[in-house]
Amino acid sequence: MNGRLALLLAVAGAFAGGIAFATIPDSQGVIHACFGQDGSLRVIDDSTAQCRPNEKTLTWSQGAGGISGYVSLVSELQPVGSHSIEEGSLDCPEGLNVLSGGARDQFTSGALDLTALTFAPVDRPTQVTATMRNDTDDDRSFFVFAICARVAP
Repeated sequence: MNGRLALLLAVAGAFAGGIAFATIPDSQGVIHACFGQDGSLRVIDDSTAQCRPNEKTLTWSQGAGGISGYVSLVSELQPVGSHSIEEGSLDCPEGLNVLSGGARDQFTSGALDLTALTFAPVDRPTQVTATMRNDTDDDRSFFVFAICARVAP
């Protein structure tokens, strides 16, 4: 019986020791995981393990990352002459990134068509640019709007 107990304690100690040395999250505060086709989620130490071929790699930050300094902005009205296309843009304040944005006809008539909407630069956008088309016989106006915030990695 003492032999079995000693073996059980040795296995438990080795297992606990292995868990103690895992680096989850990693030194940057990032948690690595594998998402299986069956919906399973496996958290891994990416310095010692990899996702299986049928799994997708997922990462997320456990650290001080997040969103702060939220502001909602609206541009001045941008004129669009009859049967023409115009572009308008809006920049987030220094240090803030675009979370969402768009453009809208000054009135709710829907007389203008949004033909393009871009966020630039692509990796951490700070600007919203909209292109609006006016197919009516009247001059119209539109505005660009953006929701900006400080985004921590």
